Amino acid sequence: MITGVSLDVGNAFAAWSDEFTADPNTVRSLGMAGQVLALTGLVGCGVVVAVTTRIAQRTHALPRWAVWVSYAVVVLCMAGFWSGGMASVAFALWMIGAVVAVLRSARQTPPVGVPRATQ
Repeated sequence: MITGVSLDVGNAFAAWSDEFTADPNTVRSLGMAGQVLALTGLVGCGVVVAVTTRIAQRTHALPRWAVWVSYAVVVLCMAGFWSGGMASVAFALWMIGAVVAVLRSARQTPPVGVPRATQ
């Protein structure tokens, strides 16, 4: 996804600068290449979200509503080509939320092997 976004951003900066005038066909090709790379990267993101959600569901690290929201993000990521860019936003928000939820859950769990009296 980073490569795809980099192609799009580089293409945009080249179009805005007065020093470089790209051929329209080159601009279209780079734009489509960036879009295809970024959107196919969403399939990998969907797999990461699905696996992480399943692990979090089995360990009860996330509340039930967060698990179902995560599965909705998986569906959006898998349908990334048709989501109009919403899958990328959903993935970014899910990533931030999942990290916060897992860190909060880890803070509440006592360390393994430490007696209760010393905690």
